[in-house]
Amino acid sequence: ALPILKRTFFYTKRIDNLVFISAANRNHEKSLLQFIVSVIKYEENATLFIYDLGMTASALNLIKSYQSEQGISINLRKFKFEQYPSWTNINNKNKGEWAWKSVIFRDVRTELIESNKSNNCVLIWNDAGNKFIDKTNLLANYIKSYGFFSPSSDGTIVKWCHPKQLKV
Repeated sequence: ALPILKRTFFYTKRIDNLVFISAANRNHEKSLLQFIVSVIKYEENATLFIYDLGMTASALNLIKSYQSEQGISINLRKFKFEQYPSWTNINNKNKGEWAWKSVIFRDVRTELIESNKSNNCVLIWNDAGNKFIDKTNLLANYIKSYGFFSPSSDGTIVKWCHPKQLKV
């Protein structure tokens, strides 16, 4: 069961489109491919934004084939680590402190707003290892009712973010 949260300013009355966002490098590309297949299976009208953090050419080609074969909207992007501080890079010893996640989320949100496609859509970050095993109606209805959903974590924002990320 999903925990009950207070309503927030994100509340929406209608959800027309679920936008799933994820990213992977070569270490997690197989998991990402499983995630994409699960979205195709259970959310045929969804939009995906997939960020390449250093995947192999074969994984990228497979993602492109999913889009053409399944007709699902997959927006494939290369994350440009060179445009951000070195500590955000997934290839550094701390894996970029996962700072690239919030940058990607912000970039997708900005793109949807600027293209006037943000009305009644819900953005959902999914780690590459996520996999849907059923329709996401429960999740969508929860977000529709409460405006926000975040599962619990075994740490705090301070634990999982680079100190410079928190100063932004």
